[in-house]
Amino acid sequence: MIKKIEDFKNQEAKAMYTPEGFEAVYDIVAEYYDGDDIEDFIYSTDVEEKEEFIEENGIETLRVCQCCGKFINEGYIYEGFETFCSEECFVETNGKSIFNNADDDELYWTAW
Repeated sequence: MIKKIEDFKNQEAKAMYTPEGFEAVYDIVAEYYDGDDIEDFIYSTDVEEKEEFIEENGIETLRVCQCCGKFINEGYIYEGFETFCSEECFVETNGKSIFNNADDDELYWTAW
C-alpha cells in the first residue's frame, strides 16, 4: 500500500504528544471546541487557526508552538510573545546561536 503525504504528516503530528499530554490538551480544547473533528484540530499544525481559537475563547492555559503547531501549556517564550515547545523547535525557527546567546529577558521557560 502506498502512503500519501497526509499519512506521514498525521503520524508525525500524533508523535507530538505523549498520551498524558494529549489527554490534557483534549480536555481543555473539548470545553470550547464545537466541531466534529477535535482530534484533527489538535493534531493540526495550523498555528494561526489554533491561536485564533485560544484568543476567541479566552483560554489562559494554552499556547501554540510557533514551529510545529503543537498546543502547549509550558514552553519557551522568546521576546515576550513567540512560544516554542522545545529547544529543537526554537532552534529550527531562530537558530542555535540565538538560543545560546539570548539572555533571560529575551528567552525563558515558563508554564501557563
